[in-house]
Amino acid sequence: MSIINIKQSIGARIIIILAITLILQIPVQMIISLISEREERQFEVSNEITDKWGSRQNIIGPILTLNYKTLITIDKKIETKIEKLYLLPDTLKITGKVKPEKKKRGIYESVLYNTKLNIEANFSTMDFNSLEIKNEDIIWESSKLIIGLSDMKGIVEISPINWSGQDYFVNPGVEKYNSISSGVNTKVVVSEKKNNYLCQLTLNINGSENLFFTPLGRLTTVSLSSDWGNPSFTGNFLPTSKKITPNNFSADWRISYLSRNYPQSWKNTNYELSNSSFGVCFLLPVDAYQETTRTVKYSLLFIALTFGSFLLIEIFSKKILHPVQYLLIGAAMVLFYTLLLSISEYSDFALSYLISSLSIIILISLYTLSILKNKLSTLIISGLLIVLYGLLFIILQLQDYALLFGSIVLFLFLGLIMFITRKIDWFNLGKNNSIEKE
Repeated sequence: MSIINIKQSIGARIIIILAITLILQIPVQMIISLISEREERQFEVSNEITDKWGSRQNIIGPILTLNYKTLITIDKKIETKIEKLYLLPDTLKITGKVKPEKKKRGIYESVLYNTKLNIEANFSTMDFNSLEIKNEDIIWESSKLIIGLSDMKGIVEISPINWSGQDYFVNPGVEKYNSISSGVNTKVVVSEKKNNYLCQLTLNINGSENLFFTPLGRLTTVSLSSDWGNPSFTGNFLPTSKKITPNNFSADWRISYLSRNYPQSWKNTNYELSNSSFGVCFLLPVDAYQETTRTVKYSLLFIALTFGSFLLIEIFSKKILHPVQYLLIGAAMVLFYTLLLSISEYSDFALSYLISSLSIIILISLYTLSILKNKLSTLIISGLLIVLYGLLFIILQLQDYALLFGSIVLFLFLGLIMFITRKIDWFNLGKNNSIEKE
Protein backbone atom coordinates (compact mmCIF):
# COMPACT_ATOMS: atom_id res chain seq x y z
CA MET A 1 0.00 0.00 0.00
CA SER A 2 1.48 3.34 -1.03
CA ILE A 3 2.01 6.23 1.34
CA ILE A 4 -0.73 8.18 -0.47
CA ASN A 5 -3.18 5.35 0.04
CA ILE A 6 -2.28 5.13 3.71
CA LYS A 7 -2.88 8.87 4.07
CA GLN A 8 -6.24 8.66 2.37
CA SER A 9 -7.43 5.36 3.84
CA ILE A 10 -9.10 5.77 7.22
CA GLY A 11 -9.04 2.00 7.68
CA ALA A 12 -5.28 1.82 7.15
CA ARG A 13 -4.69 4.66 9.63
CA ILE A 14 -6.88 2.94 12.24
CA ILE A 15 -4.90 -0.28 11.80
CA ILE A 16 -1.62 1.60 12.21
CA ILE A 17 -2.92 3.39 15.32
CA LEU A 18 -4.05 0.07 16.83
CA ALA A 19 -0.64 -1.43 16.07
CA ILE A 20 1.13 1.48 17.78
CA THR A 21 -1.22 1.13 20.76
CA LEU A 22 -0.30 -2.54 21.11
CA ILE A 23 3.42 -1.85 20.64
CA LEU A 24 3.28 0.66 23.49
CA GLN A 25 2.09 -2.13 25.80
CA ILE A 26 5.64 -3.53 25.68
CA PRO A 27 7.15 -0.63 27.69
CA VAL A 28 4.02 -0.66 29.87
CA GLN A 29 4.75 -4.27 30.83
CA MET A 30 8.36 -3.29 31.53
CA ILE A 31 7.08 -0.60 33.90
CA ILE A 32 4.87 -3.17 35.66
CA SER A 33 7.97 -5.37 36.13
CA LEU A 34 9.87 -2.36 37.49
CA ILE A 35 7.08 -1.70 39.99
CA SER A 36 7.25 -5.34 41.13
CA GLU A 37 11.02 -5.10 41.59
CA ARG A 38 10.72 -1.91 43.66
CA GLU A 39 7.92 -3.46 45.73
CA GLU A 40 10.03 -6.55 46.35
CA ARG A 41 12.91 -4.35 47.42
CA GLN A 42 10.58 -2.56 49.84
CA PHE A 43 9.58 -5.94 51.29
CA GLU A 44 13.25 -6.93 51.74
CA VAL A 45 14.09 -3.65 53.49
CA SER A 46 10.99 -4.02 55.70
CA ASN A 47 12.17 -7.47 56.74
CA GLU A 48 15.63 -6.10 57.53
CA ILE A 49 14.05 -3.44 59.76
CA THR A 50 11.76 -5.85 61.59
CA ASP A 51 14.34 -8.62 61.90
CA LYS A 52 16.12 -6.88 64.76
CA TRP A 53 13.00 -5.40 66.37
CA GLY A 54 10.43 -8.17 66.21
CA SER A 55 8.25 -9.54 63.45
CA ARG A 56 4.54 -10.35 63.43
CA GLN A 57 3.43 -11.61 66.82
CA ASN A 58 0.84 -14.22 67.71
CA ILE A 59 0.13 -14.84 71.40
CA ILE A 60 -0.91 -18.46 72.10
CA GLY A 61 -1.52 -19.15 75.76
CA PRO A 62 -1.35 -19.66 78.59
CA ILE A 63 -1.77 -23.44 78.35
CA LEU A 64 -1.49 -25.77 81.33
CA THR A 65 0.28 -29.06 80.62
CA LEU A 66 0.43 -32.16 82.81
CA ASN A 67 2.12 -35.51 82.43
CA TYR A 68 0.26 -38.72 83.12
CA LYS A 69 1.08 -42.43 83.15
CA THR A 70 -0.45 -44.92 80.78
CA LEU A 71 0.14 -48.62 80.21
CA ILE A 72 1.24 -49.93 76.83
CA THR A 73 2.19 -53.37 75.58
CA ILE A 74 5.63 -53.84 74.03
CA ASP A 75 6.73 -57.35 73.01
CA LYS A 76 3.92 -58.82 75.09
CA LYS A 77 5.16 -56.90 78.11
CA ILE A 78 3.12 -54.21 79.83
CA GLU A 79 5.16 -51.07 80.38
CA THR A 80 4.45 -47.59 81.72
CA LYS A 81 4.63 -44.66 79.30
CA ILE A 82 4.55 -40.96 80.11
CA GLU A 83 2.12 -38.94 78.00
CA LYS A 84 1.17 -35.26 77.99
CA LEU A 85 -2.18 -33.67 78.73
CA TYR A 86 -3.15 -30.14 77.64
CA LEU A 87 -5.66 -27.95 79.50
CA LEU A 88 -6.97 -24.58 78.32
CA PRO A 89 -8.34 -21.82 80.58
CA ASP A 90 -12.03 -21.38 81.34
CA THR A 91 -11.72 -17.65 80.81
CA LEU A 92 -8.99 -15.69 79.05
CA LYS A 93 -8.90 -11.91 79.30
CA ILE A 94 -6.31 -9.76 77.50
CA THR A 95 -6.13 -5.97 77.62
CA GLY A 96 -3.46 -3.69 76.25
CA LYS A 97 -2.42 -0.52 74.48
CA VAL A 98 -0.35 -0.72 71.31
CA LYS A 99 2.13 2.01 70.40
CA PRO A 100 2.99 1.84 66.68
CA GLU A 101 5.61 3.93 64.91
CA LYS A 102 6.90 4.29 61.38
CA LYS A 103 10.50 3.32 60.80
CA LYS A 104 12.26 4.49 57.63
CA ARG A 105 15.35 3.20 55.89
CA GLY A 106 16.15 5.23 52.81
CA ILE A 107 12.92 5.73 50.88
CA TYR A 108 11.23 2.70 52.44
CA GLU A 109 9.29 2.48 55.67
CA SER A 110 7.69 -0.14 57.88
CA VAL A 111 5.36 -0.15 60.89
CA LEU A 112 6.79 -1.28 64.22
CA TYR A 113 4.99 -1.42 67.53
CA ASN A 114 5.43 -1.98 71.23
CA THR A 115 2.64 -3.24 73.43
CA LYS A 116 2.08 -4.10 77.08
CA LEU A 117 -0.52 -6.81 77.43
CA ASN A 118 -2.18 -7.71 80.71
CA ILE A 119 -3.19 -11.37 80.56
CA GLU A 120 -5.53 -13.01 83.02
CA ALA A 121 -6.58 -16.67 82.72
CA ASN A 122 -8.67 -18.82 85.04
CA PHE A 123 -8.12 -22.58 85.12
CA SER A 124 -10.28 -25.13 86.87
CA THR A 125 -9.39 -28.74 87.49
CA MET A 126 -11.69 -31.19 85.83
CA ASP A 127 -12.89 -34.74 85.85
CA PHE A 128 -10.21 -36.49 83.83
CA ASN A 129 -12.41 -39.55 83.44
CA SER A 130 -13.80 -37.95 80.26
CA LEU A 131 -10.30 -38.29 78.84
CA GLU A 132 -10.01 -41.81 80.21
CA ILE A 133 -7.34 -40.73 82.68
CA LYS A 134 -7.46 -41.63 86.34
CA ASN A 135 -6.49 -39.01 88.91
CA GLU A 136 -3.90 -41.35 90.38
CA ASP A 137 -2.17 -41.59 87.00
CA ILE A 138 -1.58 -37.86 86.77
CA ILE A 139 1.91 -36.66 87.70
CA TRP A 140 0.88 -33.46 89.45
CA GLU A 141 4.41 -32.24 90.07
CA SER A 142 4.97 -32.07 86.29
CA SER A 143 2.51 -29.17 85.94
CA LYS A 144 3.77 -26.48 83.61
CA LEU A 145 2.42 -23.33 81.99
CA ILE A 146 3.45 -22.50 78.44
CA ILE A 147 2.87 -19.32 76.45
CA GLY A 148 3.54 -19.37 72.72
CA LEU A 149 5.09 -16.30 71.12
CA SER A 150 5.87 -16.06 67.40
CA ASP A 151 9.09 -14.06 67.63
CA MET A 152 11.17 -14.30 70.79
CA LYS A 153 13.36 -11.40 69.69
CA GLY A 154 10.42 -9.12 70.36
CA ILE A 155 10.31 -9.86 74.10
CA VAL A 156 11.13 -6.74 76.10
CA GLU A 157 9.98 -8.00 79.49
CA ILE A 158 7.68 -10.64 80.94
CA SER A 159 6.58 -10.20 84.51
CA PRO A 160 6.67 -13.17 86.88
CA ILE A 161 3.54 -15.25 86.43
CA ASN A 162 1.26 -14.93 89.41
CA TRP A 163 -0.31 -18.36 89.88
CA SER A 164 -2.99 -18.16 92.56
CA GLY A 165 -0.96 -15.75 94.69
CA GLN A 166 2.48 -17.30 94.06
CA ASP A 167 4.96 -15.69 91.63
CA TYR A 168 6.89 -17.84 89.17
CA PHE A 169 9.65 -16.62 86.85
CA VAL A 170 9.41 -17.79 83.26
CA ASN A 171 12.08 -19.63 81.29
CA PRO A 172 12.67 -19.36 77.54
CA GLY A 173 11.66 -22.18 75.25
CA VAL A 174 8.76 -24.58 74.83
CA GLU A 175 8.43 -28.10 73.57
CA LYS A 176 7.52 -27.76 69.91
CA TYR A 177 3.84 -28.48 69.55
CA ASN A 178 2.32 -27.83 66.13
CA SER A 179 1.55 -24.11 65.93
CA ILE A 180 3.56 -23.41 69.10
CA SER A 181 7.18 -23.45 68.00
CA SER A 182 8.60 -20.84 70.37
CA GLY A 183 7.66 -19.20 73.65
CA VAL A 184 8.23 -19.34 77.42
CA ASN A 185 7.35 -21.77 80.19
CA THR A 186 7.34 -22.10 83.94
CA LYS A 187 6.56 -24.84 86.41
CA VAL A 188 3.55 -24.24 88.65
CA VAL A 189 1.94 -26.05 91.55
CA VAL A 190 -1.29 -27.89 90.75
CA SER A 191 -3.06 -30.23 93.16
CA GLU A 192 -6.04 -32.51 92.82
CA LYS A 193 -7.30 -30.98 96.07
CA LYS A 194 -7.74 -27.49 94.57
CA ASN A 195 -10.31 -26.68 91.89
CA ASN A 196 -9.49 -23.16 90.65
CA TYR A 197 -6.27 -21.38 89.68
CA LEU A 198 -5.89 -17.77 88.60
CA CYS A 199 -2.99 -16.90 86.26
CA GLN A 200 -1.90 -13.28 85.80
CA LEU A 201 1.05 -11.74 83.94
CA THR A 202 2.15 -8.70 81.95
CA LEU A 203 3.75 -9.19 78.57
CA ASN A 204 5.84 -6.35 77.10
CA ILE A 205 6.74 -7.14 73.51
CA ASN A 206 7.86 -5.54 70.26
CA GLY A 207 6.48 -6.54 66.90
CA SER A 208 5.70 -5.30 63.43
CA GLU A 209 2.64 -4.93 61.22
CA ASN A 210 0.41 -7.62 62.82
CA LEU A 211 -0.62 -8.48 66.37
CA PHE A 212 -2.62 -11.69 66.75
CA PHE A 213 -4.22 -13.66 69.58
CA THR A 214 -5.52 -17.21 69.83
CA PRO A 215 -8.88 -17.69 71.64
CA LEU A 216 -8.00 -20.46 74.08
CA GLY A 217 -10.60 -19.72 76.76
CA ARG A 218 -14.11 -21.04 76.98
CA LEU A 219 -14.72 -17.35 76.83
CA THR A 220 -11.97 -15.16 75.41
CA THR A 221 -12.14 -11.37 75.65
CA VAL A 222 -9.57 -9.01 74.17
CA SER A 223 -9.54 -5.21 74.46
CA LEU A 224 -7.00 -3.18 72.47
CA SER A 225 -6.44 0.52 71.97
CA SER A 226 -3.84 2.37 69.95
CA ASP A 227 -2.79 5.76 68.61
CA TRP A 228 -3.14 4.51 65.03
CA GLY A 229 -5.89 5.59 62.70
CA ASN A 230 -5.52 3.00 59.92
CA PRO A 231 -6.06 -0.48 61.41
CA SER A 232 -7.26 -3.58 59.59
CA PHE A 233 -9.01 -6.17 61.72
CA THR A 234 -8.19 -9.57 60.33
CA GLY A 235 -8.02 -13.25 61.18
CA ASN A 236 -10.90 -15.57 62.04
CA PHE A 237 -12.88 -13.15 64.22
CA LEU A 238 -13.85 -9.52 63.84
CA PRO A 239 -14.30 -7.22 66.85
CA THR A 240 -17.68 -7.24 68.53
CA SER A 241 -17.26 -3.48 68.93
CA LYS A 242 -14.79 -0.96 67.58
CA LYS A 243 -14.17 2.76 67.28
CA ILE A 244 -11.86 4.25 64.67
CA THR A 245 -10.86 7.88 64.29
CA PRO A 246 -8.16 9.43 62.07
CA ASN A 247 -5.69 9.29 64.97
CA ASN A 248 -6.58 6.23 67.06
CA PHE A 249 -8.76 3.16 67.45
CA SER A 250 -10.14 0.86 70.11
CA ALA A 251 -11.57 -2.63 69.61
CA ASP A 252 -13.08 -5.40 71.72
CA TRP A 253 -13.44 -9.09 70.91
CA ARG A 254 -15.64 -11.61 72.74
CA ILE A 255 -15.25 -15.19 71.50
CA SER A 256 -16.82 -18.43 72.64
CA TYR A 257 -14.94 -21.73 72.50
CA LEU A 258 -17.82 -23.09 70.38
CA SER A 259 -16.54 -20.94 67.49
CA ARG A 260 -13.28 -22.85 67.08
CA ASN A 261 -12.33 -26.38 66.09
CA TYR A 262 -10.52 -27.75 69.17
CA PRO A 263 -11.65 -28.67 72.72
CA GLN A 264 -10.68 -27.32 76.13
CA SER A 265 -8.52 -30.34 76.93
CA TRP A 266 -6.97 -33.16 74.98
CA LYS A 267 -4.29 -35.82 74.93
CA ASN A 268 -2.37 -37.52 72.13
CA THR A 269 -3.93 -35.21 69.55
CA ASN A 270 -2.44 -32.40 67.56
CA TYR A 271 -4.43 -29.25 66.89
CA GLU A 272 -3.40 -26.24 64.82
CA LEU A 273 -4.31 -23.64 67.40
CA SER A 274 -3.12 -20.70 65.32
CA ASN A 275 -5.75 -21.44 62.67
CA SER A 276 -8.27 -19.70 64.92
CA SER A 277 -6.14 -16.62 65.54
CA PHE A 278 -7.44 -13.08 65.14
CA GLY A 279 -6.11 -9.59 65.62
CA VAL A 280 -5.17 -6.32 64.00
CA CYS A 281 -2.88 -5.29 61.18
CA PHE A 282 -1.26 -1.86 61.40
CA LEU A 283 -1.50 -0.68 57.81
CA LEU A 284 0.39 2.12 56.21
CA PRO A 285 -1.77 4.22 53.90
CA VAL A 286 -1.94 2.50 50.51
CA ASP A 287 1.66 2.63 49.31
CA ALA A 288 2.87 4.12 46.06
CA TYR A 289 3.50 0.76 44.42
CA GLN A 290 -0.05 -0.48 44.89
CA GLU A 291 -1.49 2.81 43.65
CA THR A 292 0.86 2.95 40.65
CA THR A 293 0.05 -0.64 39.73
CA ARG A 294 -3.66 0.20 39.74
CA THR A 295 -2.94 3.26 37.60
CA VAL A 296 -0.97 1.29 34.98
CA LYS A 297 -3.92 -1.08 34.50
CA TYR A 298 -5.72 1.75 32.73
CA SER A 299 -2.85 2.44 30.30
CA LEU A 300 -4.38 0.68 27.28
CA LEU A 301 -7.67 2.52 27.71
CA PHE A 302 -5.92 5.88 28.14
CA ILE A 303 -3.77 5.48 25.05
CA ALA A 304 -6.71 4.25 22.96
CA LEU A 305 -8.95 7.18 23.99
CA THR A 306 -6.19 9.72 23.35
CA PHE A 307 -5.31 8.26 19.95
CA GLY A 308 -9.00 8.11 19.07
CA SER A 309 -9.31 11.80 19.90
CA PHE A 310 -6.37 12.65 17.63
CA LEU A 311 -7.94 10.59 14.87
CA LEU A 312 -11.20 12.55 15.16
CA ILE A 313 -9.24 15.79 15.06
CA GLU A 314 -7.57 14.54 11.87
CA ILE A 315 -10.98 13.87 10.33
CA PHE A 316 -12.54 17.21 11.25
CA SER A 317 -9.48 19.41 10.72
CA LYS A 318 -8.51 17.57 7.51
CA LYS A 319 -4.93 17.20 8.71
CA ILE A 320 -3.12 13.95 9.24
CA LEU A 321 -0.51 12.90 11.78
CA HIS A 322 2.41 10.69 10.88
CA PRO A 323 2.66 7.31 12.72
CA VAL A 324 5.90 8.54 14.29
CA GLN A 325 3.99 11.43 15.83
CA TYR A 326 1.45 9.00 17.27
CA LEU A 327 4.35 6.95 18.62
CA LEU A 328 5.88 10.00 20.33
CA ILE A 329 2.56 10.98 21.89
CA GLY A 330 2.10 7.41 23.13
CA ALA A 331 5.64 7.38 24.53
CA ALA A 332 4.82 10.52 26.51
CA MET A 333 1.74 8.82 27.98
CA VAL A 334 3.81 5.77 28.96
CA LEU A 335 6.41 8.06 30.52
CA PHE A 336 3.67 9.29 32.88
CA TYR A 337 3.78 5.98 34.78
CA THR A 338 7.55 6.11 35.19
CA LEU A 339 7.32 9.68 36.47
CA LEU A 340 4.55 8.71 38.85
CA LEU A 341 6.50 5.74 40.21
CA SER A 342 9.75 7.63 40.73
CA ILE A 343 8.21 10.77 42.26
CA SER A 344 5.83 8.86 44.55
CA GLU A 345 8.77 7.11 46.22
CA TYR A 346 9.72 10.48 47.69
CA SER A 347 6.40 12.27 47.98
CA ASP A 348 2.70 11.84 48.70
CA PHE A 349 0.92 9.91 45.96
CA ALA A 350 -1.66 12.63 45.29
CA LEU A 351 1.05 15.27 44.81
CA SER A 352 3.10 12.88 42.68
CA TYR A 353 0.07 12.19 40.51
CA LEU A 354 -0.58 15.92 40.08
CA ILE A 355 3.03 16.68 39.09
CA SER A 356 3.29 13.72 36.71
CA SER A 357 -0.06 14.27 34.98
CA LEU A 358 0.46 18.03 34.57
CA SER A 359 3.92 17.42 33.11
CA ILE A 360 2.56 15.01 30.50
CA ILE A 361 -0.50 17.16 29.71
CA ILE A 362 1.72 20.22 29.10
CA LEU A 363 4.20 18.18 27.02
CA ILE A 364 1.50 16.66 24.77
CA SER A 365 -0.36 19.98 24.48
CA LEU A 366 2.73 21.88 23.34
CA TYR A 367 3.58 19.11 20.89
CA THR A 368 0.01 19.12 19.54
CA LEU A 369 0.14 22.88 19.04
CA SER A 370 3.45 22.62 17.18
CA ILE A 371 2.32 19.90 14.75
CA LEU A 372 -1.31 20.94 14.17
CA LYS A 373 -0.82 24.71 14.55
CA ASN A 374 -4.41 24.93 15.70
CA LYS A 375 -5.27 26.36 19.10
CA LEU A 376 -8.78 24.86 19.16
CA SER A 377 -7.48 21.34 18.50
CA THR A 378 -4.84 21.84 21.18
CA LEU A 379 -7.46 23.01 23.67
CA ILE A 380 -9.59 19.96 22.89
CA ILE A 381 -6.68 17.56 23.47
CA SER A 382 -5.61 19.40 26.63
CA GLY A 383 -9.15 19.36 27.98
CA LEU A 384 -9.52 15.65 27.18
CA LEU A 385 -6.27 14.78 28.97
CA ILE A 386 -7.23 16.84 32.01
CA VAL A 387 -10.59 15.06 32.17
CA LEU A 388 -9.02 11.61 31.68
CA TYR A 389 -6.33 12.04 34.33
CA GLY A 390 -8.82 13.66 36.69
CA LEU A 391 -11.31 10.83 36.28
CA LEU A 392 -8.58 8.23 36.79
CA PHE A 393 -7.53 9.84 40.06
CA ILE A 394 -11.15 9.79 41.25
CA ILE A 395 -11.44 6.11 40.30
CA LEU A 396 -8.26 5.29 42.25
CA GLN A 397 -9.71 6.93 45.35
CA LEU A 398 -13.11 5.27 45.15
CA GLN A 399 -11.81 1.67 45.40
CA ASP A 400 -15.13 -0.06 46.26
CA TYR A 401 -17.05 1.90 43.61
CA ALA A 402 -14.24 2.07 41.04
CA LEU A 403 -15.80 -0.45 38.64
CA LEU A 404 -19.23 1.20 38.76
CA PHE A 405 -17.83 4.70 38.28
CA GLY A 406 -15.47 3.57 35.52
CA SER A 407 -18.26 1.78 33.65
CA ILE A 408 -20.46 4.89 33.76
CA VAL A 409 -17.59 7.08 32.51
CA LEU A 410 -16.86 4.69 29.62
CA PHE A 411 -20.55 4.64 28.71
CA LEU A 412 -20.62 8.45 28.59
CA PHE A 413 -17.41 8.60 26.52
CA LEU A 414 -18.79 6.07 24.04
CA GLY A 415 -22.03 7.98 23.78
CA LEU A 416 -20.12 11.23 23.16
CA ILE A 417 -18.00 9.64 20.42
CA MET A 418 -21.08 8.15 18.76
CA PHE A 419 -22.78 11.56 18.85
CA ILE A 420 -19.78 13.40 17.39
CA THR A 421 -19.25 10.89 14.57
CA ARG A 422 -22.91 10.24 13.74
CA LYS A 423 -22.83 12.20 10.45
CA ILE A 424 -19.44 11.03 9.18
CA ASP A 425 -19.56 9.12 5.89
CA TRP A 426 -16.88 6.57 6.73
CA PHE A 427 -16.95 4.95 3.26
CA ASN A 428 -16.19 8.19 1.41
CA LEU A 429 -13.97 9.72 4.09
CA GLY A 430 -10.69 8.74 2.43
CA LYS A 431 -11.71 10.20 -0.93
CA ASN A 432 -11.37 13.73 0.35
CA ASN A 433 -8.18 14.99 -1.25
CA SER A 434 -8.06 18.08 0.87
CA ILE A 435 -6.38 16.20 3.71
CA GLU A 436 -2.85 17.40 4.02
CA LYS A 437 0.11 16.09 5.97
CA GLU A 438 1.77 18.26 8.56
